[in-house]
Amino acid sequence: MRTVMDAGRTPALSMTSAVRFRYAPAPPSAPASKGPHVADGGPDEPESRQLRWQSPEGWQEATSRPGRLVTFTAGPAEEITCYAMLLPGDAGGITANVNRWRSQMALGPLDEQKAADLPQIEVLGRAAPLVEVAGTYTGMMGPPKDGAMLLATLCPLGTQCLFIKMVGPEAAVKAEKARFIGFCESFELEATP
Repeated sequence: MRTVMDAGRTPALSMTSAVRFRYAPAPPSAPASKGPHVADGGPDEPESRQLRWQSPEGWQEATSRPGRLVTFTAGPAEEITCYAMLLPGDAGGITANVNRWRSQMALGPLDEQKAADLPQIEVLGRAAPLVEVAGTYTGMMGPPKDGAMLLATLCPLGTQCLFIKMVGPEAAVKAEKARFIGFCESFELEATP
């Protein structure tokens, strides 16, 4: 049975990148509570909202990292990393992000029509592209990794955009694809009184 996970202190939907990535001090906030992940809508939102998700069976929650809502490891040797994060605005839009993920796998860009034609999954009640690419992973840290696979999606939320990304050895990621999609589809955004 999957349960809602607590991500501890979370970025407000109106929080700037400078605060989120700790380049600037965060405004005072209440201590983190146990229970569902909560993202405060901030002063520009009519009401605060809770962002909830379910932890996939067999995945291990990893140490929290700045800017991420949650990070998991998965696979027989925990060789897969999957994380969710919120970024400001549309973070460049769907095509730009699809092509950024493709470039991380040493693949060329897609035009807007091909990006729009990607398979869709439902995230927070909206259609979201499912990016599935294999190749040589050249992410932000470490040496290139041959035989890798990346699964990712993004979902605009008005003032921010939810990103969910998984990377690891191709065979291991393929084996976790259904759980990745289930994780993405488990997100809920609820108004709170």
